[in-house]
Amino acid sequence: MIYGAFEQVILSAMHDTGVAHSFKVLMDKERAIPLLKRQAVDLNHDVTTEALDGLFLIVGEEKNKVRKEPVACVTDILKKVFEYGKNDRKVSTRA
Repeated sequence: MIYGAFEQVILSAMHDTGVAHSFKVLMDKERAIPLLKRQAVDLNHDVTTEALDGLFLIVGEEKNKVRKEPVACVTDILKKVFEYGKNDRKVSTRA
């Protein structure tokens, strides 16, 4: 599921930046060279896989930071979430 989501973003980015076109041109030139051993290359799969590897590497590094020093990883967003409503609670004066 995450692979499919990443693949769509990567395909779009490679198209928008011209990477897909440049790769096709390169592969066309490679096919024109006689006696060259052809290798199956799936650029979309390779780039998506590398991007996911990078994502999980970063997630792992962040996880290690949290384990070493959990308090230092409290972000402004988390502070807002846990502070939300703290000062806004109305005290009932009814008995």
